[in-house]
Amino acid sequence: MQKISSQLVKQHYIITSQTGSAITFKDDMWQIRLKSKIYSKVDKGIIEIETSGTDTIIKYTYYISYIVEIVVLCIALTVSFMIRQYYVILFILPFLIQFAARTVTLPERVREMITTILE
Repeated sequence: MQKISSQLVKQHYIITSQTGSAITFKDDMWQIRLKSKIYSKVDKGIIEIETSGTDTIIKYTYYISYIVEIVVLCIALTVSFMIRQYYVILFILPFLIQFAARTVTLPERVREMITTILE
């Protein structure tokens, strides 16, 4: 558990609670960092360790939020239909690319984090 919590702190997560078998954490969203770092982190998560006999199971549950992308998409679509200038939709393209990149790359980042913890 000590190794997990130190790895989380090293990656700038805030540990919200810790027991003998579970750590709950969240992202420090007020931290100044590169945009690429923002999209490679989970919003919050729980890491649980279960032992049964000789086996140890690490369960990592993580949560991500797409609220910002959805709100920007809705606002851009509403504005474009209200002013009848559909080129406004082009402004949503970067948000859609970020949404796709985060969705595709985040599971790999989670695997890397678990691998780092297990080493």
